[in-house]
Amino acid sequence: MTSTDGTRSAPTVQLTDITRSYRSHRVLRGVSFDLTHGVTGLLGPNGAGKTTLLRLLATVLAPDGGDLRLLGRNV
Repeated sequence: MTSTDGTRSAPTVQLTDITRSYRSHRVLRGVSFDLTHGVTGLLGPNGAGKTTLLRLLATVLAPDGGDLRLLGRNV
């Protein structure tokens, strides 16, 4: 990742192929992205998995599959 001043910065949040289900309903499927410092918005319709994604990032929930790293550490 390249910051606005042209330097490379390590991602603070990395998600790779994250999946999460509730009973037989798959809420998140194959979610992947990297975030660096700054402000990020999360928009989507009701039932799109926004709250589930935020709970995963807060480590309140564990993903069913995939890799979630915060500050380079696997959570």
